[in-house]
Amino acid sequence: MPGPRFLNNFPAGNATIVFNITAPSKHDQQSITFPFHNLNQDILSQRCPLLAGAFEEEKSGNARLELSTESPLAAEGLLRYLYTGDYLNNVEDAAVADTGLCADATETYVEISGLSDEDDDEDADFPDSLSLHVEMCRLGFILDINALQKMARWRFSGTLEESCSHPHPPPGLCEAIRLVYSSSVLQDDAIKDTLVSYCVDRYLQHHLGDNEFFKDVVFKLPRFASDLRLCCRKQDFKVEAAADIIRLISPDDVVTLPENDPPKECPAVDPFPRMSIRGAPGRQQGLLSRLFSGAAQSS
Repeated sequence: MPGPRFLNNFPAGNATIVFNITAPSKHDQQSITFPFHNLNQDILSQRCPLLAGAFEEEKSGNARLELSTESPLAAEGLLRYLYTGDYLNNVEDAAVADTGLCADATETYVEISGLSDEDDDEDADFPDSLSLHVEMCRLGFILDINALQKMARWRFSGTLEESCSHPHPPPGLCEAIRLVYSSSVLQDDAIKDTLVSYCVDRYLQHHLGDNEFFKDVVFKLPRFASDLRLCCRKQDFKVEAAADIIRLISPDDVVTLPENDPPKECPAVDPFPRMSIRGAPGRQQGLLSRLFSGAAQSS
């Protein structure tokens, strides 16, 4: 199985990274793995010094590392960033067009997970999707790559902002919500608050109440539903979509909105806080141990 073509522009090495990807199936979760061979450790460690000591030497003399990601595109995106400084293919404006492995990986991922173009969440695996930006931000945090975090945050914010000019939600919205609320790294991050604010502010414009995938996320993530309600409550339920949101969350509740007051938007949240988002050393070590799943068993 060939690797992404951009790797042909760099000297080969003797390292292999195996990405473990958990595909959500209709009944449970299945793990699929995709290896990238002949990687150059020196190149990888230039943008991520943490990786310099993460590989383990095999009996053959080659180096091996296992990492966990949420999708094949995130796996390739991380490699693309480490090699080129950008996790998107800016030349063709679509990472999928340049892939060998990723195209096959995505096809297998769809087959296992039961997703298709018809029932996927607005093309959650589209290269410039919210879900990809969120996952790259998460990987940037865990691998201590500040530049990757900043790039992913800017693109996350830009994708949301651009979507406000369209009648439909941004690609990967529901998957991004799931990633944020299932990641301990992003639970206190401004990305979560920005997502909630967007969903409340654009609930009617983007017909989120009619989106089966959005409703499924609301029902399966009680904390997300609670944050939607809290965002409305902070504005005294004067947000234009407040009544519809409360009816979605709690169909039996009766909400009386204030009269004679214009609807308010939930206040925007700065997705680029001045404070550092790095965790304490102990917490970071725990995150690394989960990211490098299986590396200790490899030899």
